Amino acid sequence: MSEKKAKAICNDGRQPELDIARGLAVIFMVLIHTTEYYWDWENEAFNKIANFLGSPPAAPVFMFLLGCGIVYSRRSTPQQVFKRGIKMLALSYVFNALVYVLPYAISALINQDKSILAENWTQLYDTDILQFAALAFLFFAAVLALKLKPWLVVVVAAAISGLGFLLNTLVPEVDACALQAVTGLLWGTHEGSYFPFTSWILYPAVGYAFAYVLKRTSNKLKLYLPLSSVGAVVYLVMTFILLNFYSWDELMDGEYYYGQNIFVNIMFIGFVFFWIGICYALHHITVKPVMKVLEKFSSNVTVIYVFQYVLILYIEVIAFGDEAALNVPLTLALFAAYTIVSYFAAIGYKAFMKKRKNAKASKAN
Repeated sequence: MSEKKAKAICNDGRQPELDIARGLAVIFMVLIHTTEYYWDWENEAFNKIANFLGSPPAAPVFMFLLGCGIVYSRRSTPQQVFKRGIKMLALSYVFNALVYVLPYAISALINQDKSILAENWTQLYDTDILQFAALAFLFFAAVLALKLKPWLVVVVAAAISGLGFLLNTLVPEVDACALQAVTGLLWGTHEGSYFPFTSWILYPAVGYAFAYVLKRTSNKLKLYLPLSSVGAVVYLVMTFILLNFYSWDELMDGEYYYGQNIFVNIMFIGFVFFWIGICYALHHITVKPVMKVLEKFSSNVTVIYVFQYVLILYIEVIAFGDEAALNVPLTLALFAAYTIVSYFAAIGYKAFMKKRKNAKASKAN
């Protein structure tokens, strides 16, 4: 790195506001997943609140921060990012098999009812957040190899989003399972395609460009104040416009949320910038113990995500027979329990892996 370039970098290392945003994103994901599987759908106000918390400040923020992570990671050569993408893509389907399909297979055996598995085995090739993250890493491996400027990365991602909109219009559904497994990764061709690449890639692309600027910003307040304000205006204006075409529920947790077009992207990106500014403000008033916990959530986000889904699905499918219908207080109690257990399980797992790594290094020496 040249001396001139080194001097240009002002914000290296972990950024507290990004840790807060990522930590809250995974907590909100646990909330919406617990709600989706356990709640009895009797309280409309709770539905609106849970859907909102589980939408703008959850997946869009998480995807945005994925792009930020590429800029801030110390392991961001094209080869390293490509390898990470391939590894995550393979593991994402192992996750699908063990978390989305196996509990139904166990339930089918317990209840001696083959239809339980027959109705759910296609979740094996669902396109969830892990599949998208893997494809995003492969995208950024190409970006890094080609040494694209941050603004050009955003332009390319916007073009991909537009292509996805066109594909969704021309080929909205694919019937063959083998084709669904491929096309569902790219655009929403089946009901299990929750985070198709073309619908969500603009978030990490914008996050990548944002992190490039953030890393070279000497005064964060001067960055966040106008950015957060403009983001709020964009979010409100786009929400007002889009509500003329879609319902609120469709935008927060429906077909047009998961299979987003570029206009929905712009709406939520506006929210993301507003939210990151809020998280920057929260950093200055958050007490250290709470900040430490949020940092732990942030640094263990993938492991926590896996653990919470294991708990939610295995208990709901096997213990409740896939028919849980709990009231709001019980649903929130389970949400708190799953969040706490997943948090400590992730910390324990990380400590175990670190100890194992150190033992191997000592043995090698």
